[in-house]
Amino acid sequence: MVFIYGGAFELGSSALYGYKNISENFVSQGIVFVTLNYRLSAFGFFSTGDHHMPGNLGLWDQAAGLHFLQEVISDFGGNPQKVTVSGESAGAASVSALTFSPHSNKLFQQAIVMSGSIHCPWAKSERVVDVSKELAAAIGCDGESKDIVFCMKAKSVDDIMKGIEIIGPTHDHLFPYKFHPRFDGEFFTVDFETALKEAPKIPIIIGVTEKEGGMMSTNADFPALFTFGISPEKWQSYSAKELKEFISKKTLKEGDPKELKDKLIEFYVERSMEGKDQMDWRDYLERFTLLGSDLHYVFPVYEEAMDKIAVDIPVYLYVEEYNNQEPQAHLPVKGPFHGNELFYLFGTTFLTPPTLTDADRVFKANLLEGFISFAKTGKPSVQNKTWTPVTKEHTDRYMSFAPESQMKEKFMVDSINFWKENMAKKDISHSEL
Repeated sequence: MVFIYGGAFELGSSALYGYKNISENFVSQGIVFVTLNYRLSAFGFFSTGDHHMPGNLGLWDQAAGLHFLQEVISDFGGNPQKVTVSGESAGAASVSALTFSPHSNKLFQQAIVMSGSIHCPWAKSERVVDVSKELAAAIGCDGESKDIVFCMKAKSVDDIMKGIEIIGPTHDHLFPYKFHPRFDGEFFTVDFETALKEAPKIPIIIGVTEKEGGMMSTNADFPALFTFGISPEKWQSYSAKELKEFISKKTLKEGDPKELKDKLIEFYVERSMEGKDQMDWRDYLERFTLLGSDLHYVFPVYEEAMDKIAVDIPVYLYVEEYNNQEPQAHLPVKGPFHGNELFYLFGTTFLTPPTLTDADRVFKANLLEGFISFAKTGKPSVQNKTWTPVTKEHTDRYMSFAPESQMKEKFMVDSINFWKENMAKKDISHSEL
Protein backbone atom coordinates (compact mmCIF):
# COMPACT_ATOMS: atom_id res chain seq x y z
CA MET A 1 0.00 0.00 0.00
CA VAL A 2 1.30 3.42 -1.02
CA PHE A 3 0.22 6.53 0.90
CA ILE A 4 0.38 10.05 -0.56
CA TYR A 5 0.10 12.81 2.02
CA GLY A 6 -2.12 15.88 1.80
CA GLY A 7 -1.53 19.53 2.60
CA ALA A 8 -3.32 21.56 -0.11
CA PHE A 9 -0.39 20.92 -2.51
CA GLU A 10 1.37 23.56 -0.40
CA LEU A 11 2.87 21.70 2.55
CA GLY A 12 3.47 18.22 3.93
CA SER A 13 5.99 15.40 4.10
CA SER A 14 5.89 11.65 4.49
CA ALA A 15 8.15 12.15 7.53
CA LEU A 16 5.16 13.59 9.41
CA TYR A 17 3.58 10.13 9.47
CA GLY A 18 6.54 8.38 11.07
CA TYR A 19 6.79 4.62 11.21
CA LYS A 20 5.40 3.53 14.60
CA ASN A 21 1.69 3.64 13.77
CA ILE A 22 2.29 2.43 10.23
CA SER A 23 4.13 -0.60 11.61
CA GLU A 24 1.52 -1.35 14.25
CA ASN A 25 -1.52 -0.77 12.04
CA PHE A 26 -0.45 -1.98 8.60
CA VAL A 27 2.83 -3.89 8.58
CA SER A 28 1.60 -6.13 11.41
CA GLN A 29 -1.29 -7.10 9.10
CA GLY A 30 1.02 -8.23 6.30
CA ILE A 31 0.98 -4.96 4.35
CA VAL A 32 4.17 -3.64 2.75
CA PHE A 33 3.61 0.07 3.35
CA VAL A 34 5.24 2.77 1.22
CA THR A 35 5.21 6.55 1.56
CA LEU A 36 6.66 8.92 -0.99
CA ASN A 37 7.43 12.63 -1.22
CA TYR A 38 6.64 14.99 -4.06
CA ARG A 39 7.38 18.61 -4.85
CA LEU A 40 4.92 21.15 -3.46
CA SER A 41 3.77 24.71 -4.05
CA ALA A 42 5.64 26.50 -6.85
CA PHE A 43 8.32 23.80 -6.90
CA GLY A 44 5.72 21.19 -7.81
CA PHE A 45 3.06 23.09 -9.73
CA PHE A 46 4.54 26.23 -11.32
CA SER A 47 3.24 26.53 -14.89
CA THR A 48 3.45 28.94 -17.80
CA GLY A 49 0.40 27.28 -19.31
CA ASP A 50 2.22 26.00 -22.39
CA HIS A 51 4.87 23.50 -23.48
CA HIS A 52 7.68 25.52 -21.92
CA MET A 53 6.46 24.61 -18.41
CA PRO A 54 3.17 22.69 -18.50
CA GLY A 55 3.16 22.14 -14.73
CA ASN A 56 2.17 19.13 -12.62
CA LEU A 57 5.77 18.33 -11.64
CA GLY A 58 4.46 17.07 -8.29
CA LEU A 59 2.26 14.54 -10.07
CA TRP A 60 5.18 13.45 -12.24
CA ASP A 61 7.13 12.91 -9.00
CA GLN A 62 4.38 10.61 -7.74
CA ALA A 63 4.34 8.68 -11.02
CA ALA A 64 8.14 8.33 -10.83
CA GLY A 65 7.75 6.93 -7.33
CA LEU A 66 5.28 4.34 -8.60
CA HIS A 67 7.62 3.37 -11.46
CA PHE A 68 10.45 2.89 -8.95
CA LEU A 69 8.13 0.86 -6.74
CA GLN A 70 7.45 -1.52 -9.62
CA GLU A 71 11.19 -2.09 -9.96
CA VAL A 72 12.06 -2.75 -6.32
CA ILE A 73 8.98 -3.71 -4.29
CA SER A 74 9.45 -7.45 -4.80
CA ASP A 75 12.81 -7.13 -3.02
CA PHE A 76 10.89 -5.97 0.05
CA GLY A 77 8.35 -8.78 -0.03
CA GLY A 78 5.75 -6.82 -1.97
CA ASN A 79 3.80 -7.78 -5.07
CA PRO A 80 4.12 -5.30 -7.99
CA GLN A 81 0.86 -6.66 -9.39
CA LYS A 82 -1.07 -5.93 -6.21
CA VAL A 83 -0.42 -2.26 -5.43
CA THR A 84 -3.03 -0.08 -3.71
CA VAL A 85 -2.39 3.68 -3.85
CA SER A 86 -4.04 5.72 -1.10
CA GLY A 87 -4.09 9.37 -0.16
CA GLU A 88 -5.83 11.97 1.96
CA SER A 89 -6.95 15.50 0.97
CA ALA A 90 -4.48 16.76 -1.66
CA GLY A 91 -3.05 13.25 -1.51
CA ALA A 92 -6.52 11.93 -2.34
CA ALA A 93 -6.81 14.37 -5.25
CA SER A 94 -3.39 13.11 -6.35
CA VAL A 95 -4.52 9.48 -6.27
CA SER A 96 -7.61 10.50 -8.22
CA ALA A 97 -5.36 12.24 -10.78
CA LEU A 98 -3.13 9.17 -11.04
CA THR A 99 -6.15 7.05 -12.03
CA PHE A 100 -6.81 9.36 -15.00
CA SER A 101 -3.27 9.60 -16.40
CA PRO A 102 -1.81 6.98 -18.77
CA HIS A 103 1.59 7.78 -17.25
CA SER A 104 0.51 6.27 -13.93
CA ASN A 105 -2.74 4.31 -14.07
CA LYS A 106 -1.12 1.04 -15.12
CA LEU A 107 1.24 1.10 -12.14
CA PHE A 108 -1.32 0.13 -9.48
CA GLN A 109 -4.42 -2.01 -9.21
CA GLN A 110 -6.59 -0.31 -6.55
CA ALA A 111 -7.10 3.14 -5.05
CA ILE A 112 -8.23 4.57 -1.71
CA VAL A 113 -9.26 8.22 -1.93
CA MET A 114 -9.90 9.93 1.41
CA SER A 115 -11.57 13.35 1.28
CA GLY A 116 -10.47 14.58 -2.12
CA SER A 117 -10.74 14.26 -5.89
CA ILE A 118 -9.12 15.81 -8.93
CA HIS A 119 -12.60 17.28 -9.49
CA CYS A 120 -12.24 19.37 -6.31
CA PRO A 121 -12.14 23.08 -7.22
CA TRP A 122 -8.95 23.52 -5.18
CA ALA A 123 -7.27 20.56 -6.88
CA LYS A 124 -7.02 21.85 -10.43
CA SER A 125 -7.60 25.07 -12.37
CA GLU A 126 -5.94 27.42 -14.82
CA ARG A 127 -5.55 30.02 -12.07
CA VAL A 128 -2.15 28.49 -11.36
CA VAL A 129 -0.79 29.94 -14.62
CA ASP A 130 -1.54 33.54 -13.60
CA VAL A 131 -0.18 32.89 -10.11
CA SER A 132 3.00 31.40 -11.56
CA LYS A 133 3.57 34.46 -13.73
CA GLU A 134 2.90 36.68 -10.72
CA LEU A 135 5.54 34.77 -8.76
CA ALA A 136 8.01 34.97 -11.64
CA ALA A 137 7.54 38.74 -11.92
CA ALA A 138 8.03 39.14 -8.16
CA ILE A 139 11.55 37.72 -8.44
CA GLY A 140 12.49 39.40 -11.70
CA CYS A 141 11.53 36.69 -14.18
CA ASP A 142 8.76 38.23 -16.25
CA GLY A 143 8.61 38.03 -20.05
CA GLU A 144 7.74 35.32 -22.54
CA SER A 145 7.27 31.76 -21.30
CA LYS A 146 10.66 30.52 -22.49
CA ASP A 147 12.37 33.49 -20.82
CA ILE A 148 10.46 32.95 -17.59
CA VAL A 149 11.49 29.29 -17.44
CA PHE A 150 15.13 30.07 -18.23
CA CYS A 151 15.19 32.74 -15.53
CA MET A 152 13.38 30.64 -12.91
CA LYS A 153 15.84 27.77 -13.36
CA ALA A 154 18.64 30.13 -12.35
CA LYS A 155 16.90 31.17 -9.12
CA SER A 156 17.74 29.57 -5.79
CA VAL A 157 15.26 27.86 -3.51
CA ASP A 158 15.50 30.86 -1.19
CA ASP A 159 14.70 33.23 -4.08
CA ILE A 160 11.56 31.28 -4.93
CA MET A 161 10.51 31.04 -1.29
CA LYS A 162 10.89 34.82 -0.95
CA GLY A 163 8.77 35.25 -4.06
CA ILE A 164 6.03 33.07 -2.59
CA GLU A 165 6.16 35.20 0.54
CA ILE A 166 5.79 38.36 -1.57
CA ILE A 167 2.71 37.17 -3.47
CA GLY A 168 1.21 35.42 -0.44
CA PRO A 169 0.28 31.75 -0.05
CA THR A 170 -3.46 32.02 -0.75
CA HIS A 171 -6.30 33.87 -2.43
CA ASP A 172 -8.96 35.50 -0.26
CA HIS A 173 -11.56 33.05 -1.45
CA LEU A 174 -13.41 29.85 -0.63
CA PHE A 175 -10.90 28.02 -2.85
CA PRO A 176 -7.76 29.82 -1.69
CA TYR A 177 -4.80 27.66 -2.66
CA LYS A 178 -2.52 29.11 -5.32
CA PHE A 179 -0.43 26.21 -6.61
CA HIS A 180 -2.05 22.97 -7.72
CA PRO A 181 -2.46 20.70 -10.75
CA ARG A 182 -3.93 21.83 -14.05
CA PHE A 183 -5.05 20.13 -17.24
CA ASP A 184 -1.81 20.27 -19.21
CA GLY A 185 -2.19 17.96 -22.20
CA GLU A 186 0.89 16.02 -21.06
CA PHE A 187 0.33 14.35 -17.70
CA PHE A 188 -3.38 14.43 -18.55
CA THR A 189 -3.30 13.58 -22.25
CA VAL A 190 -7.05 13.67 -22.91
CA ASP A 191 -10.11 15.07 -21.18
CA PHE A 192 -11.28 13.25 -18.07
CA GLU A 193 -14.34 11.71 -19.72
CA THR A 194 -12.21 10.16 -22.46
CA ALA A 195 -9.52 9.18 -19.96
CA LEU A 196 -12.07 7.21 -17.95
CA LYS A 197 -13.08 5.21 -20.99
CA GLU A 198 -9.46 4.44 -21.86
CA ALA A 199 -8.11 3.79 -18.35
CA PRO A 200 -7.87 0.44 -16.55
CA LYS A 201 -10.93 -0.19 -14.40
CA ILE A 202 -9.21 0.38 -11.07
CA PRO A 203 -11.51 -0.41 -8.11
CA ILE A 204 -11.72 2.57 -5.78
CA ILE A 205 -12.73 3.33 -2.20
CA ILE A 206 -13.71 6.98 -2.00
CA GLY A 207 -15.43 9.00 0.69
CA VAL A 208 -15.64 11.91 3.08
CA THR A 209 -16.00 12.78 6.73
CA GLU A 210 -19.38 13.91 7.99
CA LYS A 211 -18.25 17.49 8.67
CA GLU A 212 -15.28 18.08 6.38
CA GLY A 213 -15.59 21.85 6.60
CA GLY A 214 -15.38 22.10 10.39
CA MET A 215 -11.61 22.41 10.41
CA MET A 216 -11.79 25.25 7.91
CA SER A 217 -14.75 27.16 9.32
CA THR A 218 -13.74 27.22 13.00
CA ASN A 219 -10.11 26.15 13.29
CA ALA A 220 -7.60 28.97 13.71
CA ASP A 221 -4.55 26.66 13.53
CA PHE A 222 -4.00 27.30 9.82
CA PRO A 223 -4.97 30.95 9.19
CA ALA A 224 -2.60 31.24 6.22
CA LEU A 225 -4.34 28.35 4.43
CA PHE A 226 -7.92 28.97 5.54
CA THR A 227 -8.26 32.72 5.12
CA PHE A 228 -12.05 32.46 5.02
CA GLY A 229 -12.43 30.79 8.44
CA ILE A 230 -14.39 32.49 11.22
CA SER A 231 -12.10 33.61 14.04
CA PRO A 232 -13.26 32.75 17.59
CA GLU A 233 -14.00 36.37 18.54
CA LYS A 234 -16.54 36.51 15.68
CA TRP A 235 -18.34 33.23 16.34
CA GLN A 236 -21.15 34.60 18.48
CA SER A 237 -21.92 37.45 16.10
CA TYR A 238 -22.04 35.27 13.01
CA SER A 239 -25.41 35.58 11.30
CA ALA A 240 -27.35 35.07 8.10
CA LYS A 241 -26.02 38.41 6.86
CA GLU A 242 -22.37 37.33 7.00
CA LEU A 243 -23.10 33.98 5.39
CA LYS A 244 -25.05 35.58 2.53
CA GLU A 245 -22.21 38.03 1.92
CA PHE A 246 -19.70 35.20 1.85
CA ILE A 247 -21.72 33.27 -0.71
CA SER A 248 -22.11 36.35 -2.90
CA LYS A 249 -18.52 37.60 -2.71
CA LYS A 250 -16.32 34.57 -2.07
CA THR A 251 -18.12 31.62 -3.63
CA LEU A 252 -19.40 32.75 -7.02
CA LYS A 253 -17.49 34.13 -9.98
CA GLU A 254 -18.43 37.01 -12.25
CA GLY A 255 -21.01 35.87 -14.76
CA ASP A 256 -22.57 33.15 -12.62
CA PRO A 257 -26.37 33.39 -12.89
CA LYS A 258 -28.26 35.19 -10.13
CA GLU A 259 -30.51 32.14 -9.92
CA LEU A 260 -27.56 30.06 -8.69
CA LYS A 261 -26.73 32.60 -5.98
CA ASP A 262 -30.37 32.62 -4.89
CA LYS A 263 -30.46 28.83 -4.71
CA LEU A 264 -27.21 28.71 -2.71
CA ILE A 265 -28.54 31.27 -0.24
CA GLU A 266 -31.85 29.46 0.10
CA PHE A 267 -30.18 26.09 0.76
CA TYR A 268 -27.29 27.16 2.97
CA VAL A 269 -28.82 30.16 4.76
CA GLU A 270 -32.59 30.43 4.63
CA ARG A 271 -33.59 26.77 4.77
CA SER A 272 -34.85 26.05 8.27
CA MET A 273 -33.02 23.76 10.68
CA GLU A 274 -34.95 20.62 11.48
CA GLY A 275 -36.66 20.94 14.85
CA LYS A 276 -35.85 24.64 15.28
CA ASP A 277 -38.16 27.63 14.91
CA GLN A 278 -35.33 30.15 14.90
CA MET A 279 -31.66 29.81 13.97
CA ASP A 280 -28.82 31.26 16.03
CA TRP A 281 -25.10 31.85 15.45
CA ARG A 282 -24.24 28.21 16.04
CA ASP A 283 -26.65 27.18 13.30
CA TYR A 284 -25.12 29.61 10.82
CA LEU A 285 -21.65 28.32 11.66
CA GLU A 286 -22.97 24.81 11.00
CA ARG A 287 -24.31 25.98 7.64
CA PHE A 288 -21.01 27.67 6.81
CA THR A 289 -19.33 24.37 7.64
CA LEU A 290 -21.78 22.55 5.36
CA LEU A 291 -21.07 24.97 2.51
CA GLY A 292 -17.33 24.37 2.80
CA SER A 293 -17.85 20.61 3.12
CA ASP A 294 -20.05 20.37 0.06
CA LEU A 295 -18.16 22.59 -2.34
CA HIS A 296 -14.68 21.48 -1.30
CA TYR A 297 -15.29 17.75 -0.91
CA VAL A 298 -18.77 16.18 -1.01
CA PHE A 299 -19.89 17.27 -4.48
CA PRO A 300 -16.58 16.52 -6.26
CA VAL A 301 -16.13 13.17 -4.49
CA TYR A 302 -19.65 12.10 -5.42
CA GLU A 303 -19.15 13.30 -8.99
CA GLU A 304 -16.03 11.18 -9.37
CA ALA A 305 -17.88 8.19 -7.95
CA MET A 306 -20.76 8.63 -10.40
CA ASP A 307 -18.44 9.16 -13.37
CA LYS A 308 -16.60 5.95 -12.55
CA ILE A 309 -19.62 3.73 -12.04
CA ALA A 310 -20.92 5.02 -15.39
CA VAL A 311 -18.02 3.17 -17.05
CA ASP A 312 -18.36 0.12 -14.77
CA ILE A 313 -15.46 0.85 -12.42
CA PRO A 314 -16.12 -0.70 -8.97
CA VAL A 315 -16.69 2.13 -6.47
CA TYR A 316 -17.04 1.79 -2.70
CA LEU A 317 -18.39 4.92 -1.00
CA TYR A 318 -17.99 5.77 2.69
CA VAL A 319 -18.69 8.46 5.26
CA GLU A 320 -16.86 8.76 8.57
CA GLU A 321 -19.71 9.39 11.01
CA TYR A 322 -17.76 9.17 14.27
CA ASN A 323 -15.02 11.07 16.04
CA ASN A 324 -13.75 11.63 19.56
CA GLN A 325 -15.06 15.11 20.42
CA GLU A 326 -12.77 15.69 23.40
CA PRO A 327 -10.39 17.98 21.40
CA GLN A 328 -13.40 19.92 20.05
CA ALA A 329 -14.79 20.94 23.43
CA HIS A 330 -13.98 24.62 22.76
CA LEU A 331 -15.44 24.63 19.23
CA PRO A 332 -19.03 25.58 18.33
CA VAL A 333 -19.10 22.99 15.53
CA LYS A 334 -18.34 19.38 16.40
CA GLY A 335 -18.06 16.17 14.43
CA PRO A 336 -15.68 14.29 12.13
CA PHE A 337 -13.68 17.09 10.51
CA HIS A 338 -11.40 16.91 7.49
CA GLY A 339 -8.47 14.66 8.33
CA ASN A 340 -10.41 12.75 11.00
CA GLU A 341 -8.98 9.38 9.94
CA LEU A 342 -5.35 10.50 10.16
CA PHE A 343 -5.26 10.17 13.94
CA TYR A 344 -6.63 6.64 13.83
CA LEU A 345 -4.43 5.45 10.95
CA PHE A 346 -1.20 7.33 11.62
CA GLY A 347 -1.46 9.05 15.00
CA THR A 348 -1.38 12.54 13.44
CA THR A 349 -4.04 15.18 14.12
CA PHE A 350 -4.75 18.85 13.47
CA LEU A 351 -6.16 19.22 16.98
CA THR A 352 -4.95 18.08 20.40
CA PRO A 353 -4.71 14.26 20.42
CA PRO A 354 -7.67 12.80 22.33
CA THR A 355 -7.56 10.17 25.03
CA LEU A 356 -8.41 6.91 23.28
CA THR A 357 -11.70 5.35 24.33
CA ASP A 358 -13.10 1.90 23.64
CA ALA A 359 -15.28 3.45 20.92
CA ASP A 360 -12.16 4.98 19.34
CA ARG A 361 -10.44 1.60 19.29
CA VAL A 362 -13.37 -0.08 17.56
CA PHE A 363 -13.69 2.77 15.05
CA LYS A 364 -9.97 2.52 14.31
CA ALA A 365 -10.22 -1.24 13.85
CA ASN A 366 -13.11 -0.76 11.43
CA LEU A 367 -11.20 1.75 9.30
CA LEU A 368 -8.19 -0.53 9.17
CA GLU A 369 -10.25 -3.61 8.34
CA GLY A 370 -12.01 -1.80 5.50
CA PHE A 371 -8.83 -0.50 3.92
CA ILE A 372 -6.63 -3.55 4.53
CA SER A 373 -9.22 -6.08 3.34
CA PHE A 374 -9.54 -4.02 0.16
CA ALA A 375 -5.77 -3.92 -0.33
CA LYS A 376 -5.54 -7.69 0.09
CA THR A 377 -8.60 -8.87 -1.82
CA GLY A 378 -10.05 -5.96 -3.78
CA LYS A 379 -13.36 -6.49 -1.97
CA PRO A 380 -13.56 -4.58 1.33
CA SER A 381 -15.40 -5.70 4.43
CA VAL A 382 -15.95 -4.10 7.83
CA GLN A 383 -16.73 -6.03 11.01
CA ASN A 384 -16.96 -9.05 8.70
CA LYS A 385 -19.84 -7.37 6.85
CA THR A 386 -19.69 -7.05 3.07
CA TRP A 387 -19.08 -3.51 1.87
CA THR A 388 -21.40 -3.28 -1.13
CA PRO A 389 -20.29 -1.08 -4.05
CA VAL A 390 -22.48 1.63 -5.48
CA THR A 391 -24.11 0.84 -8.81
CA LYS A 392 -26.03 2.69 -11.50
CA GLU A 393 -29.22 1.51 -9.78
CA HIS A 394 -28.02 2.21 -6.21
CA THR A 395 -25.95 5.38 -6.39
CA ASP A 396 -26.29 6.48 -2.77
CA ARG A 397 -25.32 3.49 -0.65
CA TYR A 398 -22.23 3.77 1.48
CA MET A 399 -20.32 2.34 4.40
CA SER A 400 -20.95 4.33 7.56
CA PHE A 401 -17.69 4.21 9.51
CA ALA A 402 -18.49 4.30 13.22
CA PRO A 403 -18.01 1.97 16.19
CA GLU A 404 -21.03 0.12 14.79
CA SER A 405 -20.15 0.36 11.11
CA GLN A 406 -22.88 -0.60 8.67
CA MET A 407 -24.08 -0.12 5.12
CA LYS A 408 -26.51 2.77 4.74
CA GLU A 409 -28.49 4.44 1.99
CA LYS A 410 -28.81 8.15 1.10
CA PHE A 411 -25.19 9.34 0.95
CA MET A 412 -25.20 12.98 2.20
CA VAL A 413 -28.74 13.07 0.88
CA ASP A 414 -29.79 16.73 1.23
CA SER A 415 -26.55 18.05 -0.21
CA ILE A 416 -26.46 15.53 -3.04
CA ASN A 417 -30.07 16.25 -4.02
CA PHE A 418 -29.23 19.96 -4.12
CA TRP A 419 -26.16 19.22 -6.24
CA LYS A 420 -28.11 17.05 -8.69
CA GLU A 421 -30.81 19.68 -9.13
CA ASN A 422 -28.62 22.76 -9.41
CA MET A 423 -24.94 22.11 -9.90
CA ALA A 424 -24.12 18.76 -11.48
CA LYS A 425 -21.79 19.03 -14.48
CA LYS A 426 -22.04 22.78 -14.84
CA ASP A 427 -20.59 25.10 -12.27
CA ILE A 428 -18.99 25.40 -8.85
CA SER A 429 -17.53 21.92 -8.50
CA HIS A 430 -15.55 22.70 -11.68
CA SER A 431 -15.31 26.45 -11.17
CA GLU A 432 -12.31 28.43 -12.31
CA LEU A 433 -12.87 30.91 -9.47
